[in-house]
Amino acid sequence: MRINMTAVGNLTKDPELRFTPQGKAVCNLVIACSDRKFDKETNQWSDGNTVFITGTVWGKPAENVADSLRKGMQVIATGVLRQHEFEDKQGAQQRRLELEIDSIGAGLNNAVATVTKMKRTDVAVVNQSDPWALNLPKNESDEVPF
Repeated sequence: MRINMTAVGNLTKDPELRFTPQGKAVCNLVIACSDRKFDKETNQWSDGNTVFITGTVWGKPAENVADSLRKGMQVIATGVLRQHEFEDKQGAQQRRLELEIDSIGAGLNNAVATVTKMKRTDVAVVNQSDPWALNLPKNESDEVPF
């Protein structure tokens, strides 16, 4: 079963970037998602329950996340919720839910961001059926076709 999910919350720590033995980048992060409720009697907002979502980003986006996002920043992440089964140190079977993130960005409710688009030459994999792929720049001084 495939469960798509979007999480909006704050990073609990800086994203952790590492590389697999094959050289593929992977970034792990934790998003704290809290319910915000408005109390009409006190005329104030208060936080409700907090759910901590563990997330993983792979490839070049993992490197972009590690370069761009920091602890405390609000993020919006979307991806597929996966369940992992493992054996803990005591030998007991455990299950953990993890968001395999397809897309993530900074929330701009309380922040300002500057976005820099990557050059097509920076993209590791090019889909040859993509008509834009035929117009790739020959060198870094060439203009990107869009």
